[in-house]
Amino acid sequence: MRRSGFSLLEMIIALSISLLAVIAMLDLTTMLLTAQISGQHGLGAQGDALLVLKSLQADIRPATHIESPSPLGIADSLSGCVNDDPQKGAGAAGILVAGQTNWSFYYCVSGGTMYRYVSSGPSALCPMAPPACGTSGALTLSAQIAHSAGHGAFFSRQGGGNTIGIDYQTGSSSPQSVDTSIAFLESSP
Repeated sequence: MRRSGFSLLEMIIALSISLLAVIAMLDLTTMLLTAQISGQHGLGAQGDALLVLKSLQADIRPATHIESPSPLGIADSLSGCVNDDPQKGAGAAGILVAGQTNWSFYYCVSGGTMYRYVSSGPSALCPMAPPACGTSGALTLSAQIAHSAGHGAFFSRQGGGNTIGIDYQTGSSSPQSVDTSIAFLESSP
């Protein structure tokens, strides 16, 4: 007389097959999550790179004076002024075009973080006194910024002196590199 149901051997085989299927699904899920996380890190680095670049463009393009880097020089900081009157002399306040806002800006990197300092209004000095990088009053632009391979500075002054070269990378696991130049106005004294 044969009993209905499954034998012990059949149960072990069915359990083994089920276990292999569960392990395969977990492995697939792990791979998909790893790819998604890597993609998000890459997007974060792209976002950081774009934020830094847009901020730099907004300050550099209308700049009427760039203090650092000096012409044909390189530096890890960038300072300059917008709508500054070059006739008033260095370290003094003066507006080039009445009715338009003037401001001084200063970018620096400390501990892998890029900071932006700004001073605006009629009493804004050009150039602004460089603050200790990373102190209060700064806007944090990117927390994972580094020199691009083969470049010893983030900023350089190129061409006839009216172009700022920018070279950096953001992110650690999927770094995004930026290597570009931005021309500025620079008024003559």
